[in-house]
Amino acid sequence: QKAKPRTAAKPSATPSRLALRGAQNDETASEISEAPPAPARAAKLRAAALDQLNRGEVDGAVANLKAARELDPSNELIQRDLERANRIRATVAAPVSAQPK
Repeated sequence: QKAKPRTAAKPSATPSRLALRGAQNDETASEISEAPPAPARAAKLRAAALDQLNRGEVDGAVANLKAARELDPSNELIQRDLERANRIRATVAAPVSAQPK
């Protein structure tokens, strides 16, 4: 009996998350465009962080502001809010005797 020749496996019609390296097709482009742009995600994280600060959840606010800064490093509002949140955290963590009167 003759063996059947092997054929290469066909790639899946719908790729799972693809890296941005290499050639991109229309499917890949639409998949990438589904995620909101980084500045929009950063703005949502900043808004959540400001809400957390108002509720006294300083550590969560700092974490969200750091994530927002990574998404939008040139945003001065995020940087300013992160500095403020870090000052609040340092003040809350300082012993009572070390706090200014």
